Amino acid sequence: MAKKSTAIQDRRLALIKNLEKVLGPGTRVITYVNGARSFLGQGTGPGTRIGQDAVRLMYDHLAGNEGRCEARLLKVALFLISNGGDTAVPWRIISMIREFAHGSMFLCHTTP
Repeated sequence: MAKKSTAIQDRRLALIKNLEKVLGPGTRVITYVNGARSFLGQGTGPGTRIGQDAVRLMYDHLAGNEGRCEARLLKVALFLISNGGDTAVPWRIISMIREFAHGSMFLCHTTP
């Protein structure tokens, strides 16, 4: 049975699809967003951070439902919002994306 999507999820998906159109044909956008709130509302901590588990999550999205990608993608754009984390993760993610696509683009959000 398929999950019901919410209006917020539908809006996010529409924004991602629009971004793919803006970035050009053959572009697949992968988004990774960490929470900016402090842990359990305790003080002004850094919130959630990127960890090694993010690599597998992104692999699953790129490989598709069957765990493999039949052909290389033209371009993958990673839209990232994170408060830092494990410094080895970005290298692994970039290397993995390069295995799936002929081109790559990295869009990072920063807060003022």
